[in-house]
Amino acid sequence: MVPVYWDPVGDLANVHSSTWFYSQTLGPVEPSLEDAVERAFFSIKPWTETYISELKSIVEIPEAMDKIRPLIEYEVFDGTKVQKVKARIEFSPCLQPKYTSIPKVYIFIQSSFSIMNTTSPAQVATNLLNEKIPSGAYATLQRHFSWDAWKDLKGLPQSVIDNKDKGPAKFDHLILVIHGIGQKISERVESLKFTYEVNKLHLMVSQQLDSSKVTQYSALPNSKVLTLPINWRRKLDFEQLANTTQSQGPSSNPYTLKEITMTSVPAVRNIITDVMLDIPYYMSHHKEKLLKAVIKETNRIFKLFCKYNPEFLANKASTVNLMGHSLGSIIALDILSSQPSKIEVNSELNFQKQVIDEILCFNTTNLFLLGSPAGFFLLLNSAKLEPRQADENETKHHKCSLYGCLAVKNIYNVINYSDPIAYLMNPTVDAVYASKIALAEVPGEKAFPILSEKQERRNSGLYNLENLVNGIKSSIPFLNTSSSPITRTGSPANDVENIKSYNVESTLDSGSFEKKKNGFLEIPTVSVASTGLPTVATSMASIMTTSLKTNPSSPVRDGLVDFPPMSHSSPNNTCFSPSIPLSSSFCDPPSSPLPNQIFDLEGEETDIGLSHLPEEVEMESMDFKREAEAEEKMFQLNENGQIDWVLPLNGTLENQYVSMLKAHTGYWESKDLARFIAIECVRKRGIENTLPQFRASKKSIM
Repeated sequence: MVPVYWDPVGDLANVHSSTWFYSQTLGPVEPSLEDAVERAFFSIKPWTETYISELKSIVEIPEAMDKIRPLIEYEVFDGTKVQKVKARIEFSPCLQPKYTSIPKVYIFIQSSFSIMNTTSPAQVATNLLNEKIPSGAYATLQRHFSWDAWKDLKGLPQSVIDNKDKGPAKFDHLILVIHGIGQKISERVESLKFTYEVNKLHLMVSQQLDSSKVTQYSALPNSKVLTLPINWRRKLDFEQLANTTQSQGPSSNPYTLKEITMTSVPAVRNIITDVMLDIPYYMSHHKEKLLKAVIKETNRIFKLFCKYNPEFLANKASTVNLMGHSLGSIIALDILSSQPSKIEVNSELNFQKQVIDEILCFNTTNLFLLGSPAGFFLLLNSAKLEPRQADENETKHHKCSLYGCLAVKNIYNVINYSDPIAYLMNPTVDAVYASKIALAEVPGEKAFPILSEKQERRNSGLYNLENLVNGIKSSIPFLNTSSSPITRTGSPANDVENIKSYNVESTLDSGSFEKKKNGFLEIPTVSVASTGLPTVATSMASIMTTSLKTNPSSPVRDGLVDFPPMSHSSPNNTCFSPSIPLSSSFCDPPSSPLPNQIFDLEGEETDIGLSHLPEEVEMESMDFKREAEAEEKMFQLNENGQIDWVLPLNGTLENQYVSMLKAHTGYWESKDLARFIAIECVRKRGIENTLPQFRASKKSIM
């Protein structure tokens, strides 16, 4: 028996069908012994009345013992040669309903013949009729296998797979994992096989999908995820590739890596050859051959998966996801940069051979990067991450040529805190915007309580723009579409231009705002708890900070900001920021609600103030239009509004330099990462269905 999805290295399993089993261990009987017992079983027929009569007759006719106790011969391999062994056997009666329905036979080898011969015929008949094990029996065999007895014997727990009515698992989501460097060494060291690591991750993801803390976010009931390895390195022989690419002719000088390698310190040199040389091979002229090998192997496994899961392609909710570790993430980056935006996948999966080697024959939903130096490679190529704009006229033969523009819906870059090889990717989208986002951590189990229906509805509405406007229009007049001339288009960039062109003074003159005593205008505070929209408070804070920027000498007194008289000729004297983007990425509410902000419209001095605050406040200038565009790009690259997540240290006492030694290879053992992958694969698509635990949050200002 060999694996279905990958070529075997050391995981061959010898399997044979067995009828007779050892009663004590339930292990299968050797084929030679089983054949001899089976022939005697059908010859003697211990399930008949005739056999019971013959057992009773041996008391009076001892010569009948030869039929009750026949002699058999079978072969045994002792490790060096095959030997023939002679033995005698006795069958217990299996006539129903008086006797057990499980046929049993007792084996007597030659060393126990002396004990067997001392037993009287009457005692033999009594033991067999009463189903007692006779004296001197070497082993007891039974013609039956009990799964319940096997589990009790091995201490295995009850499982849903024990249900006889339950068929093979139907998978809704597939994750194909591309390994990094070092898999050549696994041909000599069994424990380093990448397949074992992927199987470990698959088991943890499956365990998470059995938890109600994860299934509560699933789009479909009983969603299943299958994780399979892409062992591309075993498909390549760079020595052979080097011979084919070297020039041929009378003056040619073909040579191999073995010929230029010194014989000193062979253990170290072998490790370097099997592990480290994958990187220079990838960055050489062999790169295209390597990418084709990965694509070909990935397509082969995908087609095999569809063969054994024929309903997968018909399921519209099913997804295919890629995962890359270390160098594998760079390979995935290259492949998806050249991948068409959309592939028409049919149930027959008929593709031309040249297409199979050049592009993936499926559409990728999520890309998970683990321990990835992709950020550094983007820097080397002077590239940045760009969202893919689908072209309706694009065909499966058309390939994108922009490095970093990936044919994928969501990108997840997961970094172990102490991993020295991994790099951030948020700044490759927009460095200024990334500096304002808090570095997200992969949440632990405590961050996923079981939610009630009311909580689920509240969480799912946090990102609904329509709910946002309806929740605050009664408190902020200039966002009320019924009373404000500002037109909201749904595009952050267009909304910025509309707000810029909005005449604030005309609104004031029309009585939209109520003038308070002492010449101040009060802007009501929006309750974060009531609307679930902390970005409103952030936008109000932007109003005040922008006003302070335009008038640095204006005093601040107990939440009161005094503005000079407004002038039609001065465009800077407005009480609104030129841009108020309704950001949906900054979802963490402030620690305390903002006080009511009061504007001094007349420029009058007041006696209310805080003497300890500075007279001049320096505020950083902000390009709101660029920030809105960067935010929109980030959401197009990942529905959570960010790309980077960090696996934190396990405890405050853990040393990052000590954990660094296993950080790069420790992703496969993280339960938090398995939970993160499981949820993001099975949840409903769309920004409105993202989890608060995974959404981007604004960096706190100390």
